[in-house]
Amino acid sequence: MVRTWWSLHALESLLSSITGRPNIIPNEDITTPLPSAIPEVQVPGVIATANSRFLDADSNLNLLTQRAISGLYTQRRSPPSWEYIQQTIVSLVADLEKWAAECIPQLNQETWNFTHEQQREMFLLKLQYYRLRILTTRPSLRRIERCYEAGTDDYNSLDQSVADACIQAAQDVASLLAAESNPAALYEKGPWWSIVHNIMQSLAVLMNAIACSTSFRDPSKKSVAAVHQLANWLRVMRETNSLAARAYQVVYSIVKTSDPSVWVDIADAFPDEMTMVVQQPASVPFDPKYLPWPGKEQSSDALFRYELDDFGNYHFHML
Repeated sequence: MVRTWWSLHALESLLSSITGRPNIIPNEDITTPLPSAIPEVQVPGVIATANSRFLDADSNLNLLTQRAISGLYTQRRSPPSWEYIQQTIVSLVADLEKWAAECIPQLNQETWNFTHEQQREMFLLKLQYYRLRILTTRPSLRRIERCYEAGTDDYNSLDQSVADACIQAAQDVASLLAAESNPAALYEKGPWWSIVHNIMQSLAVLMNAIACSTSFRDPSKKSVAAVHQLANWLRVMRETNSLAARAYQVVYSIVKTSDPSVWVDIADAFPDEMTMVVQQPASVPFDPKYLPWPGKEQSSDALFRYELDDFGNYHFHML
């Protein structure tokens, strides 16, 4: 029962990290003990699915994820100051590094001498670590990006170092995936249920770094190489994965329809395919008989209107 509860919590944490909405049950209200607190019962003929140490590490990382979403992404009546956001980021990064030191001390080491199951567990924890590192540091990257767009320099050295850490985490995702030979091996070892999200999360960070390259200390060559690796994964996976196909189509359209001088270094990662460009439908008035909300006559292009908040989250008007 304990493992079932934490499994559901892990699923909810994954969904909340994608949507930006916190879990239903706050961390402080959780009373379920960690998996290691309950002795494992060996059932004859049944192979254990995962050891308690791995489950504890995964559960603690999901708790950290909820702290990040609650502290950095949850909308509040009174928006917190940027100084408060900075303090929250520093605290979360420190706790995340403490978690890594305790749970994956082999973070920067090869795992060839591990068993297959140990390699898989290490791969999953590393990928989740990078995912949360990106999630935690992304607000600083977004702040610098907005300053770049506005032509201002309203950020400090802390924002700069945190943003560089975000870019490095995205590059680390590309390096981690590069160790796998093909999609079958990746699906077997990695989180097949969320791998496209992991790739797109990293691509978004790397493409921001490339678009605003003069604002970051990161050498653009590293980000360019990482984009090539991740784009290749999407291109290979799209043959059997409709979500990967859609993700590749979106990134392809960004590169092919915006300022070509921005993407000159990664254009060759997206070979020309004219049918791939995503286009908004022509503006056509709705037939009043089929309006979902009577009395609201608006064109179909309204479905594409959105607002971007201070942390890079999209808020659609109609969805």
